[in-house]
Amino acid sequence: MTPCDADLRHLLVLNTTFLGSRWSEQTHSHIVTLQRVGGKPFDVEAEFLISATGPLSTPTLPKIPGLDAFEGTAFHCYKWDQATKFEGNRVGVVGNGSSGVQMVVRGRVPT
Repeated sequence: MTPCDADLRHLLVLNTTFLGSRWSEQTHSHIVTLQRVGGKPFDVEAEFLISATGPLSTPTLPKIPGLDAFEGTAFHCYKWDQATKFEGNRVGVVGNGSSGVQMVVRGRVPT
C-alpha cells in the first residue's frame, strides 16, 4: 500500500530536510524543524516521530570475486525468491546486517 492508495499524499512533505526535533512537555508532542529546498526552516508539531530515511531501501550487494561464475542460487533477501528451498543444501549468508538477520532469525535458513 502506498500513501496514494490510502489517500494520504496531501500529508506528505517532500523535498525537505529534517533539521532536528525536540519534545514539548507542554503539548506532549514532537516539535520538528524542517527546511524545504531554498526555503527557511519551519516547525511542525507531531504526535509521532518516525525515522524513515530509507537507508535500507537500496540494498548493497557485496563485491565477491567469482560470484558471476557461481552456478548455484544467489540473491539478496530484498528480492527473496520464496520458491528457493534451503533444506538439503549448503547455505551461506553473507553480511550481518538486517538482511542476513531476517533470513536466519526467521528460521528460513537452517543453522
